[in-house]
Amino acid sequence: MRQLTAQMVEISGVRNSEVRNVWIALIGALVFSAFAATSIVISRIDGPIAAIWIPNALAVAILLRTQPTNEIPFYAAIFLSSASVNLVMDFATVQAVIFACANLVEISIAVILSRKLCGKHIDMESMRDLGRLILAAGIIAPAAAGVIALAGLTQDGVQPLIGWLTWFITGGLGMILVVPLALLFADAITLKDRYSGIELGSNGGRAGRQANRYRRR
Repeated sequence: MRQLTAQMVEISGVRNSEVRNVWIALIGALVFSAFAATSIVISRIDGPIAAIWIPNALAVAILLRTQPTNEIPFYAAIFLSSASVNLVMDFATVQAVIFACANLVEISIAVILSRKLCGKHIDMESMRDLGRLILAAGIIAPAAAGVIALAGLTQDGVQPLIGWLTWFITGGLGMILVVPLALLFADAITLKDRYSGIELGSNGGRAGRQANRYRRR
């Protein structure tokens, strides 16, 4: 009986984890799509924010803080949303797929390297972790992804070096500016919830002690 109960609890935990993974993937895809479409529109009118690519940085921040047990649904959702946005924005089919692959590579390299260099939980109050995060997500990841993106950029007649530098700079700036801020924001929300829970528990304990005191009287 105990073994059956333990198995049921384990199955329930696995299901809850799978549902959480799907929710994280859906939220990530929605966030990525919204910011990707906005960034592309702004870049086409040469706005002041056109030099920063934000969607990949937000995807990295979501993965680093939510820590899904299975990240395949998240990456699949990001790839599909990236390719879909590119197609809606009138990119050629081949370009849309190439850019989606480059985005996926950039996000995955940033996440994997950041975890390897900083550990599972990146401390944004540590200058060492911040420097390693910038190295992994802001330099290495966009530099590698830019090589893949060249296959799509050169189809528009862009010179290889200029195309690579454009991808590297826009992606790198997004990672350097957005990821640390997003992680700090997530940490602030977590601390607020944690302290709220502690305060609630303290108030509940205080109320219980007062009730017991009145009963004794």
